[in-house]
Amino acid sequence: MTVIRTFALLAGLALHSSAAELRRDDSEPLVRGYDKRRQMDEDEINYLTILASDPLSYSEDVSTRICFTAFYTVQQQAVYGTNFRYRVKGCPVTSPAELGVCRNENSNCDDSPYDVVIFSQPWTNTLYVSSITKVV
Repeated sequence: MTVIRTFALLAGLALHSSAAELRRDDSEPLVRGYDKRRQMDEDEINYLTILASDPLSYSEDVSTRICFTAFYTVQQQAVYGTNFRYRVKGCPVTSPAELGVCRNENSNCDDSPYDVVIFSQPWTNTLYVSSITKVV
């Protein structure tokens, strides 16, 4: 009996959630806040570096380009896909060849903290750098 009651409760909760979602205006974006910051691991650093090294992976709206001198944290935000916000340290660059990890020619740059946001929507094969913002 307890199993049936638990199942009925979960089914009712699912129906209630679905009904609430149906009442939501479709023009309203599905946006929630970013989760807690956590240290980037090696795979995330490689992922960010490879994507940000490709000049074709940037949204047209992104006018800032940087190379990376340090990697700090990452956060995720559920939207109609996922935004990954990486906190890094980097230097402004002017050439696509300078993207990615800073090389010797950038070793004396005045690096600053930046937030780099990557948008991912795997079911549509969408992946791009959507913003780079200097942290003040």
